[in-house]
This record gives sequence, structure tokens and C-alpha cells, in this order.
Amino acid sequence: MSIRQEFTQSVKKVVTVSKTIVWQRIGFNLCDAVMLFFKLFSAKEFNAVA
Repeated sequence: MSIRQEFTQSVKKVVTVSKTIVWQRIGFNLCDAVMLFFKLFSAKEFNAVA
């Protein structure tokens, strides 16, 4: 693995962790609830389209 690839992976990890922390501070439970809501009410429609 090249240094550039390692650097890219490190940046991706930092960004992922940062996003996770930000979402948790905003209210990750709220986001989960919204996503679950859409999954439950849209699953049938998505399956019909797909």
C-alpha cells in the first residue's frame, strides 16, 4: 500500500468519525427514527418499483 493510499484511508476514517460525532450531537436517535419511518412506510413502494 502506498503512502498516498494510507493517507487517503486515514482522512476517510477521520471524516467518518467526525460525521458520527456531529450526528450524535445533532440527535442520532432522531435521524434513526426518521430513517426507520421511511423504511417502514416506503419499503413496499421501493420493492414495487424495484
